Amino acid sequence: AARSRPPRALLAAPTGKSLHCCIWSAGRQLLATAMEAAAADRQPEIPPSAWAAASALSELTVHAAWAAANARTLQWGASHRDAQRAKEVALQLEALLPEGAAPAVVQLSLAAAWYASNTRRLLLFDAARDLRKLEEAAAELAKVMPPETAKSVKALATSAAWHAANARSMLWLDAERDLTRFEECCRQLPALLQGVTDGAAAETPADASRVRRRRRARARLERLDGPSPFCRRGQAGPRATSPRATSPRGTSPRAASAGAAASVGA
Repeated sequence: AARSRPPRALLAAPTGKSLHCCIWSAGRQLLATAMEAAAADRQPEIPPSAWAAASALSELTVHAAWAAANARTLQWGASHRDAQRAKEVALQLEALLPEGAAPAVVQLSLAAAWYASNTRRLLLFDAARDLRKLEEAAAELAKVMPPETAKSVKALATSAAWHAANARSMLWLDAERDLTRFEECCRQLPALLQGVTDGAAAETPADASRVRRRRRARARLERLDGPSPFCRRGQAGPRATSPRATSPRGTSPRAASAGAAASVGA
């Protein structure tokens, strides 16, 4: 009976909203609450760049988590929206984090999201592959961030991923536990990112090789367009169309191609 009880995020959410909207709103509220708590505790002053990076990181992990969880439960429209928003936030992170950190964070968030969602759907072979990718991305992130900061980012991504996967599986107690962990990570992250974002701001764009590497990294992030990184094994996105749907009305694809060939020959 306890496992059927919705978490506090849903109990406090307005009525008339979907499960996705309620828990995502709660996820954003957690970061705002963490910021207020940090100010109330009179912690050392944290620069706006660290707050911006922490906010973008939390938003990226949550959207990546829900993109995977919604795709695994056939919620294609919601998955596509989350994928698009995750891409937008990933591009913002490129300017907030040091070189090489943003692609590693994106891969870490995606791998964590798919590992949790595939595990909950008992797709264990895919989950094992995603776990390997998760550890590889965490190792890459540790090369460009302090170990404690990289560990906190990994915990943020995994807690968001398991929260979404457990909520979609209606494992409310597990989702509640993951929500609490996500909140703890949100509280710790701004202070940990202070030195990281300061280093990113100190980088000079005059180095031509650094500029080229950043452009390549940005191109990789821009290729996250659409549902392709989120919909596995040829799953069609919400806007996918069949060849018959794109052919002229009342004409089969074979007849349309034959007519085109005849017109070219003429």
